[in-house]
Amino acid sequence: LRFIGIVLESIGCLLTVECYKDLSCVLVNLAIRNLLDDATAKKILFENLGLLNLHWNPHISSPLRLCLHVLQAGLRDPNSGVVQASRRALTCLEPILHPTSPALYIPVMNEEEMRRSVSKLLGSRKTEDDDDDNDDVEVDEDTGMDQSNEATMTTTKV
Repeated sequence: LRFIGIVLESIGCLLTVECYKDLSCVLVNLAIRNLLDDATAKKILFENLGLLNLHWNPHISSPLRLCLHVLQAGLRDPNSGVVQASRRALTCLEPILHPTSPALYIPVMNEEEMRRSVSKLLGSRKTEDDDDDNDDVEVDEDTGMDQSNEATMTTTKV
């Protein structure tokens, strides 16, 4: 178990998907099924569960949810070493669980919104669908804004 911890800490995110999946299955199953009786081995196992989620492979989903339940159960273990290892692992995972800044949210645009954005960026007139509906609308080539109500502004044609 100590060797697995060293591997996870040093090259955990560089492991192949198969190796990472195998290691995570072994560690999570050992913890969930409570197969270890030795307190020292349990302590190392809980440390490894924390490392497993800190250094995860980006090509596979992290076993964070499963590990959280096991680490929280480890807080109630009769051995103080296991409790400390669980607490340390949960403390290290805190920034992942509760980030200090919100995640970047980029809304997905539908096709019509994409066409409007592209036409504004390229400085062209409105898309063909809009031309059918509003034939007399003038669009400023620089800003992409509707200029039909402003007499002072003129459109430039490319």
